[in-house]
Amino acid sequence: MFVLTNDMKIRILVLCAAALCSALISCKKDEPETNPTLSGLKVSTAIPYVRAGTTVTVTADVSKLTPSKGDLPDVIGICWKINTVPMTAKDTIPDISKIPRPITYSYTADTLGMYTITCFAFGEGVYNTSANTVFRAIDPEKSMEGMKGIPDVQADDKKYRSVVAGNLTWLTDNLWNENYGHSYRESEVVDACFGRYYTWEEANQACPEGWRLPTGDEFDEAWGDDAGELMAKAYFLQNEMWEYWPQVTITNTTKFNAIPVGYMDLSLDTSEKEAGFLEYACWWVADEYGSNMAGYRYIIDDNPVVQKGKGNKKSLAMSVRCVKDN
Repeated sequence: MFVLTNDMKIRILVLCAAALCSALISCKKDEPETNPTLSGLKVSTAIPYVRAGTTVTVTADVSKLTPSKGDLPDVIGICWKINTVPMTAKDTIPDISKIPRPITYSYTADTLGMYTITCFAFGEGVYNTSANTVFRAIDPEKSMEGMKGIPDVQADDKKYRSVVAGNLTWLTDNLWNENYGHSYRESEVVDACFGRYYTWEEANQACPEGWRLPTGDEFDEAWGDDAGELMAKAYFLQNEMWEYWPQVTITNTTKFNAIPVGYMDLSLDTSEKEAGFLEYACWWVADEYGSNMAGYRYIIDDNPVVQKGKGNKKSLAMSVRCVKDN
């Protein structure tokens, strides 16, 4: 009987391993080479909300385009797509290191809805790359629903809802004065829906002539501490703004029309300054606490009680409700 020695076993294993490696190499040579992939394309960010009929212009930045391997093609092409509709090639770039002008695309959003503008960069022998930006075209007079009352006060060329509580008339819409404050996501078209965000110092200047910021006591006396009685069952673009929580019963019996547009922390980077949207409703009051702090009232979506707070006069920005003495 033939018996394999240990040396023979080792030699056979080595030969098998060598054959396997040879087969793998042979298989790899038969595989088609994959084309390099482009990356690094960027497009400017569109204003998130615009009025229907607005022309939106987007700029493509191709200065950082690179292939995953090898060199860039001699010619780079640029084309655009709006939603699912492709547009014809708009630009070719013979030498991206010498771009003579910005590469832009403009589109007029005639109908209400969400739009996605996509830019593609492509070239011979490479897989293309894309980048996009999204915005919505809205009608501010129709996009917010569920608020109680009819606009009956004309102030600074704008109409607000109002109610009388005690010796004061209250505006029951958030103030929007384009000379002061900040728009939600820099979209002025939603000012009429959400109001603007003001620092405390701006809030004391932004109320229309004859109107002012209420004190904390005036706010508490007029509206009490039941958050649900102040919260509007409001819908923006057909989406309910206040999230449902079983411990909070939204009735808006006071017609105060509180909506959760959050607040801004102006000490943060622009892309991070907005917070609490769809969670908080916050309003300054006139009370001061030292040189840097002032009072405010706020509602949290899952808490049935109106809360009291203090914030920095210069870096915190929130909504404003103006009052007028009767």
